[in-house]
Amino acid sequence: MYRYSIGFFGYGVFLIFTEFLKRNTNEASPSHMVGFVIKMIICALLIWFSLKLVIQNNMERKRLDYAIQKYGEDAIIKQIENNTIAEYVNKRIIGNRTYFTEQYIYDNLESSPKVIAYEEIDQIYHNVVKHIFGSQKNIVIKSKAGWTDIICYNVSKEEYKEYLKICKEHQPNILVGNSKSIKDKHKQHVKEYKQTCH
Repeated sequence: MYRYSIGFFGYGVFLIFTEFLKRNTNEASPSHMVGFVIKMIICALLIWFSLKLVIQNNMERKRLDYAIQKYGEDAIIKQIENNTIAEYVNKRIIGNRTYFTEQYIYDNLESSPKVIAYEEIDQIYHNVVKHIFGSQKNIVIKSKAGWTDIICYNVSKEEYKEYLKICKEHQPNILVGNSKSIKDKHKQHVKEYKQTCH
């Protein structure tokens, strides 16, 4: 994640620097100004995106550290080794696996590994994002604490149903789906959780 963010940030700064070097104030015609403004907007977006990646990565790392401190690294590893109920293997990202154990969901995606206890889950749904190259399917998990995790990239509907069944066995009160009524209930749960924590 840091490699990408540093690359985007560096490229954005490079574009701004080269644009200022090329810019001749004597040739400030309207067409030059429009081109300059467009390039500056693109640079600003690249820099913004890179900073967003860094912030997101830091938050995910903090959550992983918190989970390791709370549950214990050895306990998590033992769950994966001895109590795995189901395992999702990503067919597109080599080495990416998601383990559904008796206590946790562990996703080993290199850029953002996750440990999610079933008791933390408030909402879950199968997310399908369509784009020009096809579609991206994954599972979205939301907690009462307000965080959102994406796991099982490229998961099928049938696999999702299998993993949903496991989650519901361990946390029967999970909100399933992403309809407006479900979103509203989840927002209310987050609000209530934050009120009890403060």
